[in-house]
Amino acid sequence: MKITGLISIIASEFSPKNSLNILYEISKYHRIQGSTGLVKASEFIENYVKSLDYDVKVVEFLYDGVSEFYGVKVSVGWDVYDASLHLVKPKNAILHRFIDSPTLVIAHSPSTKGRFVEGKLVYVGPGFSENFKNKDVSGKFVLTYGGAHRVFTEAASRGAAGVLVFRKDSKVPRAVPYYGLFLTREEAEKYSNTIALSISENTAKKLLSYLEKGTEVVLKAYVKSEFRTNKGRVIVADYEGKEDSFVGFIAHYCHPSPSANDNASGTATLMEAARVVKSIVGNKLRKPDLGFRFIWVPEYTGTYALASLKPNYVKNMAYVINLDMVGEAQEKTGSTFIIFRTPWSRFSLLNAIVEYVTENVIGRLKTFGGLGKLPLIKYSFEQYSPGSDHDVFNILGIPSIMLNQWPDKFYHTDLDSPDKVDPEMLRIAGTISLTTAYIIASKEYYRMLLNIAYHWLIEFYHKMSKSSLENIEVYNIRRRELKWKTLKAMRELDNLWPESKELVRKYMRSLNRVLIAPRGKTRKVKIKSKFKGKVLKLKERKFISIRMLGEKLTPREYEEIVKLMEEARELSTLLYSAMMLLWDSHVKYDDIIASLLAEYGIIHEEKLDKIIDVLIKIGYIEIM
Repeated sequence: MKITGLISIIASEFSPKNSLNILYEISKYHRIQGSTGLVKASEFIENYVKSLDYDVKVVEFLYDGVSEFYGVKVSVGWDVYDASLHLVKPKNAILHRFIDSPTLVIAHSPSTKGRFVEGKLVYVGPGFSENFKNKDVSGKFVLTYGGAHRVFTEAASRGAAGVLVFRKDSKVPRAVPYYGLFLTREEAEKYSNTIALSISENTAKKLLSYLEKGTEVVLKAYVKSEFRTNKGRVIVADYEGKEDSFVGFIAHYCHPSPSANDNASGTATLMEAARVVKSIVGNKLRKPDLGFRFIWVPEYTGTYALASLKPNYVKNMAYVINLDMVGEAQEKTGSTFIIFRTPWSRFSLLNAIVEYVTENVIGRLKTFGGLGKLPLIKYSFEQYSPGSDHDVFNILGIPSIMLNQWPDKFYHTDLDSPDKVDPEMLRIAGTISLTTAYIIASKEYYRMLLNIAYHWLIEFYHKMSKSSLENIEVYNIRRRELKWKTLKAMRELDNLWPESKELVRKYMRSLNRVLIAPRGKTRKVKIKSKFKGKVLKLKERKFISIRMLGEKLTPREYEEIVKLMEEARELSTLLYSAMMLLWDSHVKYDDIIASLLAEYGIIHEEKLDKIIDVLIKIGYIEIM
């Protein structure tokens, strides 16, 4: 069967209406990590998938605020029932209510212990320690646009009654943003007398206007919440193929109600995809050689737990497709549909197939002349970017891509509601994901897969080389890196289908002739760092989190790193990519820089060195 025929079968079976109905149900649950609502949402997913006659496995762990997976501590369990924020002076007014905006209560905020707390308002801007100097915040409310957890712990240690966080320069100033503290058990006990609320930028500006005029502002707030040990649940459903290996799909189902696009959209799309597989495989399509593994998790935490508690569920997955924020109605949210590729350290044929499929799914409109193709939606293919569960699989060595929409002006706010979802986008995301997986999983397509990969690799090589023409250093390094990686990517089929070995070698010989890399040293890059020539190694295979840094650094050191990461957001991407190189084995610093330079074309070596210094200090990295 041609790939266009495969796309047609999957798209025809995929029901936008059913997936939208599922999305509405998911969005009703207040799905904060460690909450009862999260458990109920997982049970809804489990029961639905069981109704499709899947053998569902549930991997449970505890939100106890103590357990660790890969060095990352799980937050304590928490439930919220009600809350409100009121203006007392200079006039009486209700500012926000939990019943209207479930994002009002910052996740894992302590309660007010059955009463209203009242206090004056103090503004601390970004909320770094210097912003608290000469300000008495004891018994008062602190207003900030800084990081919720960082400002909360600073304010709570100074005896503040509460922290109010708003999003500065919000795309939708009336929206109440979603923030989380995700406290450990120790933190929950230590900071139990300070609450944390999120407010809209409109509300913040109103309060600031009073303060700027010298008017005293008094607020009162009520929060009914409790800390408790709750279950975390990962839902796994397999459609077995002929081989004991799988193509995985993952979506996170957590976040506050409604969080329709982030990520009820990915969750619902994956649930409908599971139904489609049962409906058409063995009927309209042959059984694939590799199986399909559907996974629903609390973001990051659930994936860490799955990899730690059930490593076999991860090890036998050849590839993973992550669906995170895939349903946006683009005319409302301002989003673009994006396929984020695997990082270069996990360079894979998966990129070639998903891009080929996407072009055929989305490019369905004819040009005026009747022969060309026009896209149905705004879409793009981009380099690896961290921020969701594909990160974990890539670090663990499994090539993983993410289907996503960005930017979304309602992202992480109470206005991320089902009316911002386009059900046709759910079908597009589901069709792309399933078609890509079926091609990879089916031996009958391996010749077509090789053809697609061959031409994509050549095109990608020239595209990336062309983009660096004005920087000869990047240009040369990139061409060397890409030639080596394209040849390595072609070998993936050897592992999947050994019978393709001779054909793979034929394509590799052709690639070797077509892709011309400069002669000389494999990697020649100017290194200014004190780490030049040094070999770096992970002391233990653990993941990095900003929270982990905060626990092991002095407050001043921690703030410096936070400021650095906020000023240069691309450092997060570089750090994740470097971690993948180190996860595999010890690596020479010069090779890390060369690899990052080739992939991204830009390196802030001085800033990256500061982070490496910190990671050495806390015992995460060692110099061999």
